[in-house]
Amino acid sequence: IAGCLAFGLFIGAQFLSSAPTTTTRLPAGVNADTGPGADREIAMLQGKLQLAAHDEPILGSPDAPTLLCVMFDYCCPHCRRTHQYLQTALQEFPGELAVVALPTPRDADCNPAIEETEPRFEHACELAQLALAVWAADRSAFPEFDRWLFENSKPRTPEEALAKAQELVSANELDNAQQDSRVMGKITRNVQAYAES
Repeated sequence: IAGCLAFGLFIGAQFLSSAPTTTTRLPAGVNADTGPGADREIAMLQGKLQLAAHDEPILGSPDAPTLLCVMFDYCCPHCRRTHQYLQTALQEFPGELAVVALPTPRDADCNPAIEETEPRFEHACELAQLALAVWAADRSAFPEFDRWLFENSKPRTPEEALAKAQELVSANELDNAQQDSRVMGKITRNVQAYAES
């Protein structure tokens, strides 16, 4: 309950504050947002992670006045609950709120900070890679795939996820996207930034 309340207060505070309007270069060592526009950039984790809003998987518009950057794992039960709250917030504030999705698997196969993978996270890297491949193949398909990955009470298997991905994008597009260096690059960047925070 406390977590839900804190999350609600965070959402409320975002809407009570005015949207950033600056379009200057992001300063080093601080969190910042250059504001809506094609060149929108965000810095989080005290500037350690810098993102181009229009080049990240996102739920909603990258030009929404309020962006929430969320690091998560598709196998994490707490992330599953948080995702439900985020979906509710997106429905309640259409056009005002968007969520930048930053898959950060807790799986030693792609996260060097994890020494031994817990059984519940054993497919976290595969699911994150597949989600980002769907995004790379067809950005408009990502929100549906992301929602589907989280809607079950337990994590999807890689086989189920691949079948669903192939429903949303062609097998050829998906195969090409899986070879896209941005897919693993984003995961590597996310886990490194999380480990350093």
